[in-house]
Amino acid sequence: MADDLYLNLRERLSLTVTGRERVDLLDDAFTAALALDEGERAWALVRLGAGLRERGDHERALLALDGADLLGDVAARAAAFTCAAAVHCDRGELARARKAGERARALREDDRVLRVLARVYHALWRETGLEEFRDRWREVGERLPAPAAG
Repeated sequence: MADDLYLNLRERLSLTVTGRERVDLLDDAFTAALALDEGERAWALVRLGAGLRERGDHERALLALDGADLLGDVAARAAAFTCAAAVHCDRGELARARKAGERARALREDDRVLRVLARVYHALWRETGLEEFRDRWREVGERLPAPAAG
């Protein structure tokens, strides 16, 4: 059974990545599939979703992140929503990106959540011209730490 799962995952993931990246994705996929601890599974799904997003495989990334939302603690769920917001923003799905980002922020506010929300609100402001999004973009930006001097 485990061999069949490994071969199936290897075949599906090899279509999008090669070399070391594929090994990392396989490790995360196996951890997510086989870990007994739900928290460990949830974090493996978050890592898998982020890796798939980096490679442009948005559909599979969202599937992995949905699984993390179902299994994870507050931190893992916030990370899953943050990554999902970035995926939706990548795809130009700004309403969905906003919803996911705001759900992440309701669970846990950290720099990653704020950065993705800043990206979403800025894109919404540019697309709609609504001052509401400009104001939210500024508010989120003010909460981010200043960049380190060069």
